[in-house]
Amino acid sequence: MQTINNEVFYHIQNIGTDNDSNPWEKGKTYTIGGEITNNYYNGFSKSYPYKKLNEQEVRMNSYVQMVISHLISQGERDCNGWLSQITSDFSNTLGHYQKLTREIIYEQVRSQSFSDLPSRKTCLWVLPYDTSSDIITKWKEQLYHDKQVRLLTLQLTGKIHITSEIFLINDCASIEEVQNEAADYWKATDINSYDPETIEVLFEGQATVLDISSL
Repeated sequence: MQTINNEVFYHIQNIGTDNDSNPWEKGKTYTIGGEITNNYYNGFSKSYPYKKLNEQEVRMNSYVQMVISHLISQGERDCNGWLSQITSDFSNTLGHYQKLTREIIYEQVRSQSFSDLPSRKTCLWVLPYDTSSDIITKWKEQLYHDKQVRLLTLQLTGKIHITSEIFLINDCASIEEVQNEAADYWKATDINSYDPETIEVLFEGQATVLDISSL
């Protein structure tokens, strides 16, 4: 963990309709951390979206069963479109719960062994002020591909944790495997040896908005 005082960083802020917080304003100071969870983690607190099938809103398990029954009854006539849709829906659902499981375990490991570090539940993800425009664009596309976003220039005072996304498991794995990756994520040893495009910076503290620009 590093402590910083009045250092300048960037933050990519999603201001689309799915963002529950109000867009930040230039000149104002905001407190990050404590009991207030960030928008990323809030996404797991909401009920996973229902799927609509034959004018019915159903949970994913029921949706899959109903689609399979439909395919069996229709034979090959209607397979291609349905299979493509159900594959996409199932992949998105699996990815959602893989991330949820990962975040729960990573937070458990942090609270037990690295409690002085900023939490992924409550932190603000920021980018160093010398981050290249290419890397900023990479993060924008990766996180908010079709969303409306702004680039905030922030003056930060508080604590940061510098690590790498290569330690984030995005697949099915055992609890022990996820715990080991989580420990590596929080230890973040030899961080200078990793590709700058993979670097994550987690911040907790006071953030003052110096400037706002479109992105």
